Amino acid sequence: MKIEVLNAHGTPVVAGVRAASVLGEIADLDRVLEVCMGNGARALLLYAENLTPRFFDLRSGEAGEVLQKLRTYGLKLALIACAEDLPAGHFREMVGEEARGSDFRIFPDRDAGLAWLVL
Repeated sequence: MKIEVLNAHGTPVVAGVRAASVLGEIADLDRVLEVCMGNGARALLLYAENLTPRFFDLRSGEAGEVLQKLRTYGLKLALIACAEDLPAGHFREMVGEEARGSDFRIFPDRDAGLAWLVL
């Protein structure tokens, strides 16, 4: 698991390293939460490649489990992904629904994700 702690305008943000596995399995989320809590971070920035393909298949339940756990701990998640790389169908519908809330968004680049996380 490769993650780093960033300081974005005075706000600690835990970020996945591009092209590295962060959540290879759902149990890895507990280690990410430990890093967040240990550094006072309430913001998490991940790249699509930090997640397993199961995250993008809503039938697996993985996205729901991850998002619910992050909400429970008061964490925002910015996911960096190209819109055209996201699976069509239910996942995109879920992303649209989530955009109404304040704890999960998808961004095309790291700067846009960080800007939203530190609002």
